[in-house]
Amino acid sequence: MSLTWTPSLGATEYKVWTKNTVTNAESTNVVTQPPFLKTGLTNGQPYLFKVLATNGAGDGPYSTEISATPAAGTAKDILSFMIGGQPAKISGTTIIRYMPVGTDVTVLSAEYTVSAFASEDSINPAGSFLDFTTPKNFTITAENGSTKVYTASVVLADPITYNFDSDIQGWTQIWPLAGDGNLGVAGGLGSPEGADGYET
Repeated sequence: MSLTWTPSLGATEYKVWTKNTVTNAESTNVVTQPPFLKTGLTNGQPYLFKVLATNGAGDGPYSTEISATPAAGTAKDILSFMIGGQPAKISGTTIIRYMPVGTDVTVLSAEYTVSAFASEDSINPAGSFLDFTTPKNFTITAENGSTKVYTASVVLADPITYNFDSDIQGWTQIWPLAGDGNLGVAGGLGSPEGADGYET
């Protein structure tokens, strides 16, 4: 359970009190600043929490008690993904990395991060070296046991290149017209400023 509060001026520490309302077991943790992650709780059991500030002069009063019930996490997302050391695009549950034709895709690393408390794919954990000749599935498991399947692929494609020193290669110029002192003059880019005085 993640607990936070507004820091008190002059406080050097905080005492966080916890009570299990089912067993009545109590505990106190001393922390230097918020937030505080209370661990060791039982999912599904309600707890009470309160906090006080303290310094060399003594303890301040406890805050009002709050009640919260921890539950197993449901998050099961892939947050980032890299193939062969390069970032891949995540769209829904589809992951794609474009690479130049001729790239050896038979041994590429798959590095990824997942939601807090979620588990990586048991067959292809982060850091695996995989053959991306065909798409690979990654099953992410939430703390509560639910799963989500992502599919990662490498697409080989020739990069698109343009050489603006010689011409505009396949682009159709619609404005300004050639001869206006702008793009497309004598097969080149023309002057940096049109005859009407506007930069282009």
